[in-house]
Amino acid sequence: MAELGALSDSAKHLLTDLLGLGRDGSHVQIGMMLFVGALLLLRGRGIAWVWGGLLALELVNEWIDWGFPTTTLAGSVKDVVTTMLGPTLLWLAMVWTSRRAVRHRSGEDGEQALEQG
Repeated sequence: MAELGALSDSAKHLLTDLLGLGRDGSHVQIGMMLFVGALLLLRGRGIAWVWGGLLALELVNEWIDWGFPTTTLAGSVKDVVTTMLGPTLLWLAMVWTSRRAVRHRSGEDGEQALEQG
């Protein structure tokens, strides 16, 4: 477990240095990249599964972090929230716009049927 924690920590340091972000910023960026990348691969289908998969990955990440003495519950909660906030808002926006589009299309079809009838 210690080796996995050390490897994870090294990868996190590499990514934060590469992206030029702090630890919180990297949670946001990597969470969104994984979420959007998975949605593109799945062509927008299975958004709930993609979101759940991202949450599972983040929880595993936090479990690995518990091997470090500086990890706190508040820090882990903050990491989960910062990772999942963007994907959650994007998911809600996608659901809201798709439902609105369906209502809009059905409203137009109903109007056309009235005009033709």
